[in-house]
Amino acid sequence: MPYTAARDTLVPLAAAIGNKIVVDATNPLNDDRSPLQLGESTSAGENVPDWLPQARVVKAFNIIFADIMTK
Repeated sequence: MPYTAARDTLVPLAAAIGNKIVVDATNPLNDDRSPLQLGESTSAGENVPDWLPQARVVKAFNIIFADIMTK
């Protein structure tokens, strides 16, 4: 899922996800794959666990783009 859609998608699901393990493979990128500016006080890797406070979030696979994984 695009990082720009992650918050709107995950926050409503937080209660249903509960304390499950969530693999976060997102990267904060614009549609043209340029870096999305998030500010200087937090990172994308910190945001997803904040949106899913009960889940156990693991950051993985975010260094491999989807077009490479589908080959």
